[in-house]
Amino acid sequence: MSRLNGRWMFAAVVGLTFAAVPALAQRGQPARPATPQASSQATARPIRFGEAVNGTLASSDPKFGGRGAFHTYRFDAKADKHYIITLDAPDFDAWLWVARIVGGLSEELAQDDDGGEGTNSRLRFRPPAAGSYIIVAQSLSEEGLGPYTVRVEETDPPPPPTATTIEIGATVRGELTDASPIREEDGGAPYDLYNVSGRGQRVRILMRSESFDAYLHVLKVMGPSQEQVATDDDSGGGTDSRITLTLDGDYVIIARSLGASGRGEYSLSVTEAEEVRVVQRPIAVGQTMSGVLSEGDPELDDGGYFHEYVVDARAGDRFRITLRSGDFDSYLRWGTKSDGIFTEIATDDDSGGDLDSQLEVRVERAGTYVIRASALGSGSTGAYALTLERAP
Repeated sequence: MSRLNGRWMFAAVVGLTFAAVPALAQRGQPARPATPQASSQATARPIRFGEAVNGTLASSDPKFGGRGAFHTYRFDAKADKHYIITLDAPDFDAWLWVARIVGGLSEELAQDDDGGEGTNSRLRFRPPAAGSYIIVAQSLSEEGLGPYTVRVEETDPPPPPTATTIEIGATVRGELTDASPIREEDGGAPYDLYNVSGRGQRVRILMRSESFDAYLHVLKVMGPSQEQVATDDDSGGGTDSRITLTLDGDYVIIARSLGASGRGEYSLSVTEAEEVRVVQRPIAVGQTMSGVLSEGDPELDDGGYFHEYVVDARAGDRFRITLRSGDFDSYLRWGTKSDGIFTEIATDDDSGGDLDSQLEVRVERAGTYVIRASALGSGSTGAYALTLERAP
């Protein structure tokens, strides 16, 4: 019995399966029969740090967890060290995981699919305590077979992160390496920290790399704590990241790779975003307006491009507003505007079906109201159709 997406499995099942792995016995000699009391620590083959161990997954090897054949290895870990484990396999998609036995149960602690080059696996493991741990070298697919190499390196934990100040208008160059701090909550992704401050400046933060898929977080400093205000993966084009926002205090930028395997050089820039004049287009009840969001359009705080439409309404009017696009995930905002400041009254993401947006609003006071047609998130462009009609 097992819970595939969980962390725990009955040790009797795991122990039986692990004990039957031919790689754990000397090649050419029969493996000893498994028993329900067999311990996976006892049957897994010991592996030395820095040793490149070669093996071959064969059709006679056991399978587990809806994946393919596997072999197991054992190493003794120290609580104050980190361990980099790699599984390279030219003929199958590698799946690598680490477990330990606690009170007769096997606890899965870490896993990786494609953290190495191509479909190879690579993970940085921080043991929760000193003790013996099991490495499972497995094929992701049930059909995967062939040769592989597994290796474990013992390293010191990364140093505590220190933030570098970046000024508005500056570009810095950095490099993510095995010595970089890692974010455990993001699967062990390496990262660097930067500080930026501003009072009312609208800035564009751009992270570019030719070596890995870039990912940005921006957090606002709120006294002793930090509040995340924006994240982005690919809005900078390709696999680069871009965030546009208006600064109002002190901020922390986390520049990291999307996955744990990301290593290499990158650039990070913070530049003032050029102010784009907002053009308001009138829309009448019963009308459908077509438009195209492009990179020259004004941007919201989350970096999404938008167009504004205005409608004169009377108290008691009820409208249905629909925004459809085949090019991006649409997002609608309804509100008022005074002295250039937009005040949001209602929003919608997907009520129009699929990724289209639809709002039904009731006008409380007569006046001019604003519809903002935009994409959800930053960087998306493309054609859309906006329809305004009376609601029943």
